[in-house]
Amino acid sequence: MNRGKVFLSSTIYDFQDLRSALKYWLSEMGYEVYTSEINDFPRDSAENSYQTCLSAIEKCDWYILLIGNRYGGKFRDPDTDQTISITQGEYRTAYKLFKEGKIKKIITFVRRNVWVSKEERSNIEKGLSSDLAIQEVKNVSSKNADMPMEIFSFIDEVRRLDEMAKANAGTIPYPKGNWINVFDGFADIVDTLRIELNLSTRLSTLVYAANMTEEIKQNLKKLVVKNSNGYYGMFYRVTPIRDKCIKQLKENNKTSVSLTSNECQIISGTFIASTTLKDYFIKECQLSGIFLDYDSDTNRYKQSEISKNLMLIEEAIEFINANTQSNFFLDAHSYFLNLSRQYRGSQEKDITIDYVKIAPILAEHDHLSNIIALSIAILSQLYSGKQAQLHELYPSRLYDNFEVTPERKRELFASYDEFYGKELSDCELDEWVAKLEGEQQ
Repeated sequence: MNRGKVFLSSTIYDFQDLRSALKYWLSEMGYEVYTSEINDFPRDSAENSYQTCLSAIEKCDWYILLIGNRYGGKFRDPDTDQTISITQGEYRTAYKLFKEGKIKKIITFVRRNVWVSKEERSNIEKGLSSDLAIQEVKNVSSKNADMPMEIFSFIDEVRRLDEMAKANAGTIPYPKGNWINVFDGFADIVDTLRIELNLSTRLSTLVYAANMTEEIKQNLKKLVVKNSNGYYGMFYRVTPIRDKCIKQLKENNKTSVSLTSNECQIISGTFIASTTLKDYFIKECQLSGIFLDYDSDTNRYKQSEISKNLMLIEEAIEFINANTQSNFFLDAHSYFLNLSRQYRGSQEKDITIDYVKIAPILAEHDHLSNIIALSIAILSQLYSGKQAQLHELYPSRLYDNFEVTPERKRELFASYDEFYGKELSDCELDEWVAKLEGEQQ
């Protein structure tokens, strides 16, 4: 897998623990991190060690600079013939690549005690009248800066102070990539990197989401078609027939509906081939819990909106994959195919359809429609990071479309209940669990 590459630049000995922690954390977040003291650092043993570091920067997407109280080892800058620190040379290489658009960002951190020391010395220098005294103040080393003049000059270079002065005078554009982040510890750096690198999730979450996104898109390609009028579910012509059937059953409380021969032909032409949808990564995302929300009040995780939608789409896909291969559904498809052949040419002849034959078609339509609506809502939330507006779904069980007494439901949908089984109430579920516990004792 191709991962984003980060070059971590600093003096090593005073940042050893911090560099190790950052490498580990960034690697966990999915980045390939280059730190010169670790054996996995890309190197060419035929090159000079300094040049190896500079060459590695060219392979990177981001450059992170840490400035502390040590200036570090020196080398001669071939472009300016100056003697500068290796870290400063790495920065100049990175900034050149940044201006060329080859590095996305330069992210600079300066220890707070170094920054404060720099500001304090600057204030002291302003109060001195002797050039000699000013020079002595600049050169006095301390625990906050072993080579203060060189370190502070380096910071000013990173801030692009000379360019800022010219930009304020209106002679050049303002420089980019000159933001300084002052830090006390690891947490300060992590908080900044989360913003700069847009790190809201771990790599595993990103991988799960990427795989699930592709799976949902592949399912949609099986269910959505396009013509000159736009995009729609390939079974959209069945929707008004579905609504007509539900209306008839609501009004008449009958176990059959009346459809025209043309409507029967539409059904037969839409649902001839059964559809198999994928849900492997949808299930994996649910099992991993990556989309659950933490509730601090109860110290528990709870369902988020996207997690609820994933549960609903998983149930709908399981219904389609399991039931559209059953004889109950296949017989219904064959029935409408035979009707289409029998009444071909008789567009408006009314045909009475038994509920057992139309129920699978209605259930199939509702579940496929829900899969499309849920897929769109899930993808929209993954793309935008915001909760998507979900249109009202069809009931997951067909008889929930009807407002009739439980007794009448059992009478009206006896064949449907017999095939699927009746949904349990909470009381019935508790009784069943208690029965199981009693059998196990």
